[in-house]
Amino acid sequence: MYYGFLVREVVNGEEVVNMTYHQRSSDFVTHFGNDVWLAISLMKFVADKLGLKPGYLYHSIDSLHVYKKDWDSLKNGLLS
Repeated sequence: MYYGFLVREVVNGEEVVNMTYHQRSSDFVTHFGNDVWLAISLMKFVADKLGLKPGYLYHSIDSLHVYKKDWDSLKNGLLS
């Protein structure tokens, strides 16, 4: 897992902090929501320390998976 931060100029000339977040794996049902929330929170924290606004989050995961024990809850959540 790693985080990368890039300061980039946007269309109006303002600078923002973009973040790249790479994960080896993530359990979609149990952890994915927290992983995204924490990554965005980290990007906002870094941007604030630099006196800039947060920009884009680029998030990649090698193995986004669901364990068999969670199949029913995922199926019911997607279909309801």
